[in-house]
Amino acid sequence: MHKIELKLLRSRKIILPFVMVFIVMSFIAFISFWIGNKQKAFEGDELASYVSTQVFHSKELAFFFLIWMIQHSVHLNKSGFYKCLLVFGWTRDKLYSYFLFQVGFNAFLFMLMNYICNSWLSFFYSINPIQLASQTNFFEISSQFLYFFLIGNFGIFIGSLYQNYVILLPVLIYWMLEFWISSFLKNKFELTIGEFLPLQSVHQLIGENYLSSVSILPIAVYSIIIFFGLSLHTQKRMFI
Repeated sequence: MHKIELKLLRSRKIILPFVMVFIVMSFIAFISFWIGNKQKAFEGDELASYVSTQVFHSKELAFFFLIWMIQHSVHLNKSGFYKCLLVFGWTRDKLYSYFLFQVGFNAFLFMLMNYICNSWLSFFYSINPIQLASQTNFFEISSQFLYFFLIGNFGIFIGSLYQNYVILLPVLIYWMLEFWISSFLKNKFELTIGEFLPLQSVHQLIGENYLSSVSILPIAVYSIIIFFGLSLHTQKRMFI
């Protein structure tokens, strides 16, 4: 499976999306460095620790990863890539496993690209990539990977259901609407019910607090729905 993904990465059609994602990541990284250095007056290890925390708690990165996986899924579905795998002897169970592998592979690649973006910007603020890595918590890495993995599988599922790039617009609207509703309920009425919405629930995986049993339950429910829905769709769908 990894050979297939590496071959897809060498495609010319992937160059432009990679460049765009790299620019976006660099801009997000620049904002973190600028706020940490100019507004909070952090330097050295303090700045590296601040930037590292911002990176692993970023909602914006998760959104761009979701968009990345949706467009990746739509592209491969429209090109008949998955149908070719079935024609050449793959079972649907193996195809489902490949979906999961794709998300994990792209999540790792996304996180690596983000580290590279932060690393080259770090030289402008008198720190280096080693300092960034040393100030990074392993649990933050694993939490963000799990967060991306769930978000990415949702993107694969959406891209398989609606094989049109137009679906990116309603996804954007829903993303903004859900976070606005949650913020409105919390600030206006001091209600935390918004935290049980799908995106808000999953986002707690990368929060600063330990997950309680109350917050783990909706995450587990949404995860089961995503994985079961993707599995069922893989088994029933006619890849044409």
